[in-house]
Amino acid sequence: MGNFIQGKDGNLYGIKSSGGAYGAGAIDKYNTATGALTALYNFTGNTDGGYAYNGQSLATDASGNFYGMSTYSGVNNSGGIYKITPSGSFTLIYSFTGGNDGQQPFGNVIVGKDGMLYGMARRGGLYGFGVIFKCSTDGTVFDTIHS
Repeated sequence: MGNFIQGKDGNLYGIKSSGGAYGAGAIDKYNTATGALTALYNFTGNTDGGYAYNGQSLATDASGNFYGMSTYSGVNNSGGIYKITPSGSFTLIYSFTGGNDGQQPFGNVIVGKDGMLYGMARRGGLYGFGVIFKCSTDGTVFDTIHS
């Protein structure tokens, strides 16, 4: 399991790379009051992704939503950025094309002071060796910062 992050509700949230209902991993919620560990979302291994790299963790915004990346996901199977609410509502907000926007996002996404998501992809871009990107939390704005 990756690193836990504490939500606005006081509970801990983390990503595991395998297991879950479909074997592709899950986003788990640990209730700090009761000690209960439950799957908030089970990855299917399809467009939603799954199989997170060990150590991968979520980022949270001011509203309490969580964001993460999946290396082999999205409509192009080139990776994706997702949003999940504390109640478990999952949305794939951006699908990498494998072109200038990058391919196979890797590591963690962070929420910047400007409210944008920042991260890296290890392949794609102008030279094929990856990109640094920023993306809005609804996925409507995506910019390659560096290739």
